[in-house]
Amino acid sequence: MTTTPESQHAVVMAFSMGLALRPDAERVRATLAAAFVDHAAELWPEGDVAATPEWIRENVDLILVTLERLYELVVAGEHPDADAFLYRMRWLPPFLVDLARRRIDGSR
Repeated sequence: MTTTPESQHAVVMAFSMGLALRPDAERVRATLAAAFVDHAAELWPEGDVAATPEWIRENVDLILVTLERLYELVVAGEHPDADAFLYRMRWLPPFLVDLARRRIDGSR
């Protein structure tokens, strides 16, 4: 399902584009924020003092759009370290697929 860079990009792009239309968008953003905080080392492998949990919570949409753009660069062959990026982000597409399937009340 999410094994190729193209399919991973498609998952991230579809989720990013559809987030604003979800009636549970704020709950989903909170879930994404928690995941981004948990995976901060993968998102910022060299570290970033500005990427505090508070900043992450306030910038979930920006982070998601940036990740989608990075996947786009991988697919286009323009990402300078595509293999390392895909390895670090291997958790994201399956997480988004699972999150996309959840209903508003949090059940599956």
